[in-house]
Amino acid sequence: HNYITIDRGALDSIRPGMGVVCKEGIVGKVKAVSENFATITSVLHKDMLVSCRLKNAKASGTLKWDGKSASYAEIHYI
Repeated sequence: HNYITIDRGALDSIRPGMGVVCKEGIVGKVKAVSENFATITSVLHKDMLVSCRLKNAKASGTLKWDGKSASYAEIHYI
């Protein structure tokens, strides 16, 4: 159950439900926000589900981390 806290919040226009990405890809989704901080539910959280699409394909599914390796996740419902 991984969460991340960042030093940006409502005063920086951060809102719950926003996606969080970095240059390497998806990080997670904003769960809660105060004026100066936000809590993010990491994609490495066992309850996090993310809609996804296979690159160069029309197949889509749901990405879910299995809780084992931080290097791998599974795509379900293709």
